[in-house]
Amino acid sequence: MILQVLVLVTLTGVGEKTVEGRYAADSTLELPAADIRDLLGVAVPTPWISVPALQRAYPAVTFTWRPDRLALCIDDPRALLPASQAAQAALQRTAQAASAFSYRTVSGVFGGVTANDSGRSQTDLGYSWRGRVVVQGSYLPAAHRGQWLAALAPSPRVNASLAGDRTVREAALRVATGPAFLFATVQNGQAALDGLLALGPLAVFGSTRNVFVVTLTRPGVSVQAGRTPQQTTLRLSFGPTLIASPFFVPVVPLH
Repeated sequence: MILQVLVLVTLTGVGEKTVEGRYAADSTLELPAADIRDLLGVAVPTPWISVPALQRAYPAVTFTWRPDRLALCIDDPRALLPASQAAQAALQRTAQAASAFSYRTVSGVFGGVTANDSGRSQTDLGYSWRGRVVVQGSYLPAAHRGQWLAALAPSPRVNASLAGDRTVREAALRVATGPAFLFATVQNGQAALDGLLALGPLAVFGSTRNVFVVTLTRPGVSVQAGRTPQQTTLRLSFGPTLIASPFFVPVVPLH
């Protein structure tokens, strides 16, 4: 007999989603591959995947199952999951107060093919008009899934975008002015708001995802204090090349 349960799956720093999981005959928790793909960005060839299988595939990622709360918490401090990488890349782009396509200053068609040693690949094709209006389509053969993105950047300090597949899955708006920065996203029906205020050497970052970072930077040294729902972290950095980003909580790898 297979028991169906509702499970709250949370990827720390990225988002959360309630999915309909199930207990297999050996009491192993299994999750729908489609929901795992949407939240983690992982393509699974089978309709269901077990938590132990995810742990074997990503040994440096921590999967904490709380059966008493029907909650699965996923910590990915090294950003090994595709969704974590995408979230960090998006924040890094906004940290630079620039559009994701600002380097494309001329109009034209762009594209690319990405592949890894596991046999997975992705094809991208799009068009950019002076880096201000961009449309892009992507296809992942392993997942038999296409994605699209449309972005508008009327100025280097304002950027808006929509992305999805058959429907709109994500919307984002970035506004930067003077020492302040604001980044709003809506993904899979969940809204998040991030903001940063930089005053001289002090930068304060906060998010409705319950993430907070305070960074104090002086020539050759920086001190950071970060807080997530799971932990508080302090970091002291020194030297000319180890730059502390005010948008990311410092982390200590779990493995």
